[in-house]
Amino acid sequence: MAVAQTFQKNDAGLRALNQALDTQVEHMRASNQAVGQLIDEVNRDFQADASTTWQNKVGEWQQNYQQVTRLVREVTDRLLVADGAINAAHDEAMQMGSSMDSGPAGDAVFNALNNS
Repeated sequence: MAVAQTFQKNDAGLRALNQALDTQVEHMRASNQAVGQLIDEVNRDFQADASTTWQNKVGEWQQNYQQVTRLVREVTDRLLVADGAINAAHDEAMQMGSSMDSGPAGDAVFNALNNS
């Protein structure tokens, strides 16, 4: 019987995507903190109709920020689930391949594939 092929799973791209998402969420968190501090300063130092309008717009921004953050976390969670499924499928495929690697069944499969 010929040497069996070895299949390798490469999830480096998935890990890089998760890391990039985590980095972006951290940047978003820092921006949200900065906006919160700015709101506090405006509330303390500036009272006018323009301030109220500005605060309403910033409030909308914060709601959007929270929604985007929730969605990014959902994507990250789903990517982790997908990675687990890929790992499980890879392990199962490796086990199946290993069980066919030797013995009469493996030889029969190898011969059938090579003789067709």
